[in-house]
Amino acid sequence: KSWGSKIIIYSSTALLFILSYIAYCYYSNFQQKFPVSEKIIFEIKQGDSEYTIFYNLHQQNLINNPNIAYYFFRFSKRFNKKQNFTSGEYEVNNQGNLNSLIDDFINNNIYYHKITIAEGLSSKKIVELLNQQEKLVGNIETIPPEGSLFPSTYYFSKGIKKTKIIERMKRKMTNTLDLLWEERRDNLKLHNKLEALILASIIEKETGISGERKTISSVFHNRLNLNMRLQSDPTVTYGITEGFDLGRPL
Repeated sequence: KSWGSKIIIYSSTALLFILSYIAYCYYSNFQQKFPVSEKIIFEIKQGDSEYTIFYNLHQQNLINNPNIAYYFFRFSKRFNKKQNFTSGEYEVNNQGNLNSLIDDFINNNIYYHKITIAEGLSSKKIVELLNQQEKLVGNIETIPPEGSLFPSTYYFSKGIKKTKIIERMKRKMTNTLDLLWEERRDNLKLHNKLEALILASIIEKETGISGERKTISSVFHNRLNLNMRLQSDPTVTYGITEGFDLGRPL
């Protein structure tokens, strides 16, 4: 009876130790916040195995033990029927942990980069900015028509073609111009949407202060009604530089 009691005590102690160790391994790998001071981008490359992903997480000091994390995940996958990871870039910050990051992997919550196209930029300048984006791929063979690209902030994932961003810019410009053209005043001396876009571009270049644009617009419309020349400096500058900065007073 004495030996039986000891066996029970030893077994219970061993079991408690094992369970405590399992709980510690799970917490330290899956629930503990990532030890990063600022956000970093973790990438799953096309063809990476699940073990490779956990190993790479360990290499970036995001988890303690890739083997334990991997087998924990494989075990839970049997019961939760979790789907496969999706390749792409993912944001890692000190508010997240491995559990939340795995959810991102499965749900394709990839990280999006952004590029801001300021108002008044020429098509050539916009293409130049796109070509500077290392996360975009492909080439833009032809400079889009002037005024066909809508200025805004665009979000994209790594590996997207530059031409896809161009298509989005064109589509947004077309939709916006169609909407504004329908809402135009009837007495404007503008024959089509292109003329309206050109005039809006000239007004945009005349001033960077939004409060002044209404006055400048009135001046130009008065000149159009009198069949006068617009006499706008930005039109001359554009003729010289094709949309790039002149670098000196006109």
